[in-house]
Amino acid sequence: MSIQNRKWNVSKTATVLCIVAGVAMFVFLFGETDFRLPPLTIQPLVENAVKHGVCGEKNGGTVTLTTRREGENVIITVTDDGVGFDPQTAKKSSDDSHIGLVDVNIRLERIGATMTVESKQGQGTTVTVVLKAEGTAPTGEGRMCVSVGG
Repeated sequence: MSIQNRKWNVSKTATVLCIVAGVAMFVFLFGETDFRLPPLTIQPLVENAVKHGVCGEKNGGTVTLTTRREGENVIITVTDDGVGFDPQTAKKSSDDSHIGLVDVNIRLERIGATMTVESKQGQGTTVTVVLKAEGTAPTGEGRMCVSVGG
C-alpha cells in the first residue's frame, strides 16, 4: 500500500493535511487546536468512517476531520462519503455493531460535550462533536482529558 502525504498551511490558524492510503483518502482541516478531550474520542470515529464507511465502497472514499471554533465551543466533525447507515435502526440495534459510537458518546457526556450522527445510506456519515473550548470547559476530578494543541 502506498501512502502519500501532502500538507498545506492555508493560514496562521488552519492546516490541511491530506493522506492517501489504499482505499481511503484522509483530509484533516485543523482550524482550531486549543481544546482538550478524553483519550480514544476521535480515533474510534475515524476508524468507523474507514472500516464501516469508505471500505464498504467499491472505489473507497474520503474521510474528512475538521476542527473549528464557534464562540466558546469547538466543533469537530468526522465525515465520510461511504456507504452510510440508518441512524434510527442503529439506535434500536441490540448487537454491538455501534459500540464505538456509544462509548465515544459516554466519554463526551462526562465532560459536558455532545455528539450527533447524521447518515444516509449510500451517501455517507457525519459525526459532529461540540465541546467547550480550552479555558471554558468544566474541570474537576474524573475529567481526564488530553490537550490537542497549543
